[in-house]
Amino acid sequence: MDDAPAFVKSFMGPEMLENARKSVENKLPILILTVVGAALCIYGALEMRKLKKQGFILWLAGEILPIAGTAIFLGFALFKGLAALFLLIPIAFIILYAVQRKNLVY
Repeated sequence: MDDAPAFVKSFMGPEMLENARKSVENKLPILILTVVGAALCIYGALEMRKLKKQGFILWLAGEILPIAGTAIFLGFALFKGLAALFLLIPIAFIILYAVQRKNLVY
């Protein structure tokens, strides 16, 4: 790390090292929440394809579960700075699907 350029050293502050330590300590619960969230997203999307309103709720839970689990285990400090940009895509899709929810009939 001593040979790294100054901009690279700025990425590795004490809070980033603390987040890395927390993520290693909690890797199994984070992995389980992420896999369950992905399964809920896939199943919910398949149900929405069949025009079922229940699919939207399952998909929404699958989108929010990994984000909430990461925030619980690692803290909200992980989502500041450029990492907050990774939340834009799920938020955009939540808004887009919520607007089209009226087309789901069952």
